[in-house]
Amino acid sequence: FLDWQKAKHQLNLLRQMKSSHDEVTIKHFYQELAEFFQNDFSYETLNEQLDLEAKKKQSLDEVKKVHQSMLANDMSDSITAIESRDPDNALIGPLTTFSSCQTETLNQITNFLNDQDDFGRYESLKETQHMWHELSRKHRCQPYALYDVFKQLEETIQTLANLDENEAFEVCKIAEKAYHEAAKVITEQRQSQAIILAQVMTDAIQSLGMKHALFFINLVPTEPSKQGSERCEFLMSTNPGQMPQALKDTLSGGELSRVGLALQEHCSSQMKPIQLLDEVDVGISGQVAQQVAQLLCKRARKHQIIAISHLPQMAMMADYHGYISKGITNDQAVIGFKWLETDERIDGLAELIAGKEIDAAATAHAKQLLALAEKEKAVLI
Repeated sequence: FLDWQKAKHQLNLLRQMKSSHDEVTIKHFYQELAEFFQNDFSYETLNEQLDLEAKKKQSLDEVKKVHQSMLANDMSDSITAIESRDPDNALIGPLTTFSSCQTETLNQITNFLNDQDDFGRYESLKETQHMWHELSRKHRCQPYALYDVFKQLEETIQTLANLDENEAFEVCKIAEKAYHEAAKVITEQRQSQAIILAQVMTDAIQSLGMKHALFFINLVPTEPSKQGSERCEFLMSTNPGQMPQALKDTLSGGELSRVGLALQEHCSSQMKPIQLLDEVDVGISGQVAQQVAQLLCKRARKHQIIAISHLPQMAMMADYHGYISKGITNDQAVIGFKWLETDERIDGLAELIAGKEIDAAATAHAKQLLALAEKEKAVLI
């Protein structure tokens, strides 16, 4: 089934791609992005470099301001005027030295500015960023996802180049035929086993106190799946002349639990190793209750069974016996539980037999039941 589904998915994908993709347009988009991504860097790297260049540009702008300020404040003419009017002025020497340093510094700044590329790299990065945003809008993606779109286009082109619809159709056809042949075998096996299991289940549930019940298995056609081409539907009639119905529509909770036990006993199961059964013995007594208890005991050899019961025939077969109590404390309902030791277990069974007023006969009967249970369990093992 999985092979068929995989082949069908590939065929459908091929057809969708053929119908929804214009190969010429895809190649155009791919080529456009391939040229754009010749410079191998990410959107994050672009922004980092642009930020660095922006800081350099700001620094260079400040240098230019200093340069303009120094050009506008040339002191050479003023020093010459001072020297002609007052040759003995004590500041002429320091001012001349300062002017000389200023001229040298100005020349260095001028040479530095002449060596700059006038923000060519910054403008180039800004243009790249602008183009990145334009292409992202064109392909309806976030800028950081544009490279992924490029790789997807590349993969799509490769896929379209390798796809052969006729070949994919034949593969799908072969896989479908193999599935239906395997499903037919499963259907035939289910049909033969359904007859056997229905009779086994009928005998089992009748032995568990539902003496007029009949068990049926109906195979209902379904959409193909890995389980086959049909599903199994369990039906029952509990009284003579009654039409078979779904289990949930015809069984009580206790009856449903007993049917479940019978199914688990006679079918391979992947159920959990712990089962919790709430009053699986509702509506039964005597020998039927004893048969249900024996069935639970057998199942307890492979699974942990936790059963809530009011019948001594059930409780006597348990490996461990717990007692649930209910009371009122400070106007609040309180639920209690305790595991019973041997003497307490005798009292617990006696209470199930005689009620709250336990007499000697009930206690003796409880002891007999425990002794009988040990013998029965030894035989069941």
